[in-house]
Order: sequence, then structure tokens, then C-alpha cells
Amino acid sequence: MAVYAISLAVIIFIFIFLKVLSPYIRDFDKTFLVAEGSFLVILSGLRSCNVGTDVLAYKYIFETFGASSLTAEVTGSFSQLTGYRLLCRAVYSLSGGNYQVMLLISAAIIIYGFFKFIYYYSDNCAASFFYYISLYYFFFSWNAVRQSMAMSVCLLAICSLDMKRYKRALLYAVLSVAMHNVVIIIYIYLLLRKIKWNRIIFLIYTAALAVAMLFTENIIMIFCRIFPRYTIYLNKLLIGDYSTFGGETGGRKIILSIAFLMFILIAFCFFKDEMFQPLSDGRKIEGVQLHMENLWTFMAAAMIEVIIGILYSTNSFYLRVQTVFSVFSVFLLPAVVQRFDRNKDSRSAIYVISVILFFITTGVRMKLNHSGIYPYEFFFSV
Repeated sequence: MAVYAISLAVIIFIFIFLKVLSPYIRDFDKTFLVAEGSFLVILSGLRSCNVGTDVLAYKYIFETFGASSLTAEVTGSFSQLTGYRLLCRAVYSLSGGNYQVMLLISAAIIIYGFFKFIYYYSDNCAASFFYYISLYYFFFSWNAVRQSMAMSVCLLAICSLDMKRYKRALLYAVLSVAMHNVVIIIYIYLLLRKIKWNRIIFLIYTAALAVAMLFTENIIMIFCRIFPRYTIYLNKLLIGDYSTFGGETGGRKIILSIAFLMFILIAFCFFKDEMFQPLSDGRKIEGVQLHMENLWTFMAAAMIEVIIGILYSTNSFYLRVQTVFSVFSVFLLPAVVQRFDRNKDSRSAIYVISVILFFITTGVRMKLNHSGIYPYEFFFSV
């Protein structure tokens, strides 16, 4: 546990140090995310194979796929981890079969995609970062490595699309789905962007979403027909096996979902219509003017996570879906807080209190050793 306490201290030190130097830093958000992201990649990439529930299984997959022929990977079924197989084969060849290199590359891919999306679209990058840590998303990636990488590549696809890099966006989109099929649903976010939201439409959307979620078997059956490898979830459902995913229990999922719902309700009930509009014009990157999302879009995306967390907190398939949409909570929370109070000191207090509360849930998860992160071991100490 000492490693995690020291790591938290380092994370806080980096933030305070850069804040002090912020008058001399041209782009604080980018500098902050690069510094913190680099530290997280090192912390994640230098751990031994005993840290993380499924790491040993992924090591076996790496060694098996890495030693197989490239032709077998290209001609394999698209629904059978094709993207991840190709990555394993490439890293295996370049590293001489060193799985520690694979862990570092996996960590770098995960952090890069998530943090780039935060840089592009968060109303407060530092707040989004601390929510990312305090909501256990970082440690979750130590277990669900493949899904986390696929989610990160999805976010890169969306960023590339907005940058008008259409070929790159298409490549990222195909790679993400080839790496983990479930993440295909994150592209619903692109549709949510196009809706002209207001309170009535949001209520209709939420009701329709809740009703659709009631048809569990039909939705899973359709997905399994497209991607047969997920038939295991349908079989579990039909025989009454409602085991959870990643060691999470339904109670904690519901608590976090209710917390996110509270933020949504605050915005829905108390914000004026103009408060839902973007707070800025967005960043101009490489000559392309990005447009910040309105609050409605993040609320709509987060509502999917909320409804699944409340209705299906014990369904392993839906919990996988929930983790895909949980990424939007790190954008929803700062977006609500930034609009809730224009006073900078009041906002800072809200951020500190909410992050501390979420860190308490993280402490509970760590104590229960969710994702198998305890005890931490460096690869060179084993």
C-alpha cells in the first residue's frame, strides 16, 4: 500500500508544482496532462505480472499470439481479438517476446487516448484527471487491459474525426472494434452530438433508454449474433448466472451511478437553458478549431452509464457496456461544477470535496483488492 500512498503524493506534488509555475507555462493543461500521464504510464508499465487480475492471462495470450504466424492473425475471425492479436505479434517481434514492453505500450496507449480526449473536450482538465484517478478508472485498466485500450483508441478516433483526419479516424475506429468488440457502442456518442437537446427531449430520451434496457435478452442476442464470442454472456443470463464483472459488486456500482445521477439532476433542475451551451469556443489545434460539447451531450452519454448501473448492477455483460460509457463521467462532473458556481474558490471547494468522496470509494475498492492491484510489485523485484 506504501507504493500507492507515495504515488498519490507524487501526483499531488506534480499538480501543486505546476500550479505554482503556471504563470510561466504556455499551456498548463497540456503540460499537466503530459507530466501526470507519464507518471501513470511508468507506474502501470513497471508493475509485475502479479499485479492485475488478468495480467498473467494476458501474458499467456501475448506469448501465444506473439509466437504465431502473422498470416494466422490477418486471416482470423474479426470477432476473435484480431486487433489485439496483431498488436501482440508486433510487440513480440520488436521486443523479443518481452511482456514488460507490452505492459508499457498498453499503458501508454490507454493514457494517451484518454488524456488527449480530456485535453480536447474537458471544461477543466485537472479536475477530469483527478476524477479519472478517484473513480478507479486508472486501476480498472490494470485488469481490463484490452477493453481499456480499445476505449482509448475509440476516443482517438473521435478526436481524429473532429480534426478532419477522416482516414485516421476510420483506421482508429476499425482497430478499436477489432481489439474489443463491445466498444463499438461508444460511437453512439457521435449520434448524441447531433441531437438538438432540451428538457423535453432529454426526458423522452431517458424514458426510451430505460424501456430499451428492459429487453435484456434481445439486445444481448443481437450483439452475440454479430460477435459470436460473447455468447457466453447470453448463456449465463439464460441459466440465471448474474455474476458481476471485474470483482465489482452491485452495491458500489449503484452508489456511483446515483452520485452521477445527482449531478445530472442538479443541471436539469436548476440550470438555465443558456448554461447548457459550451463555456468556450474550444481549442485551436493544428489550424483546426475544435468545438466544445454542450452539457446535454455529456449528460445523455452519462445517463446510459447511470441507467445500467441502477438496473443491471449484477449483469456482467451490461457492466462491460457501463464501463465503456463511464468515461464520460469525468467530463460530466467538471462541466456541471464549472456552471454551478462562477466563483473560483467555491468551485475549487466543490472539486476537492467531491474528489475526496470518490477517493473514499477507491479506498474501499483497494481494500477489497478489485482488479487485483494489491500488493504492488515492480517487475525487477520479483
